[in-house]
Amino acid sequence: MIFKFPLSVPHYAFFMAGPCDFVVNVAINTLIPWYVFGDSEQTALYGRHSLVFVLLAITFCCATLTTVSGYFNCVRERKAGRVVPPVDATLPWAGVAWLTGLVRGIVALAIGGAIAAALYPTLGDATIATSWAIGIAGLYAGTLGYWLHAWAVITAGSLNRPSLAST
Repeated sequence: MIFKFPLSVPHYAFFMAGPCDFVVNVAINTLIPWYVFGDSEQTALYGRHSLVFVLLAITFCCATLTTVSGYFNCVRERKAGRVVPPVDATLPWAGVAWLTGLVRGIVALAIGGAIAAALYPTLGDATIATSWAIGIAGLYAGTLGYWLHAWAVITAGSLNRPSLAST
């Protein structure tokens, strides 16, 4: 697919920023569980060194950091003129990005924690092959990163503050 610049915010979100974030999150979030789970053949679903523990950590960190980086990327591309509509170069976006990221991270963690708690009576003692646990963590992080990054880019696409020079 050949891109013609400038791109619209949705085009940038779903065809450039989201896929890049998917790849980054898969790479990072397969290495972390590989290190955490070590050489074991089986990984517990629940407990201190478990798949659910890793997934909940990924949920909070990915939701928070991906949102901030989505804002950053969108504002940067809009300032450079590669994504439209353009934005004022002095737009104060970082505070909004961090607040939005933390809220999304806390909400995502609460939802993930509720789902994990609901499944615990059924799956509390279960284990999974470590290779599957690593793959699940990477795919989960990549998918979560894609959608949250695209969502953050779309949200940041609506940020705008008229330039003082234009008034």
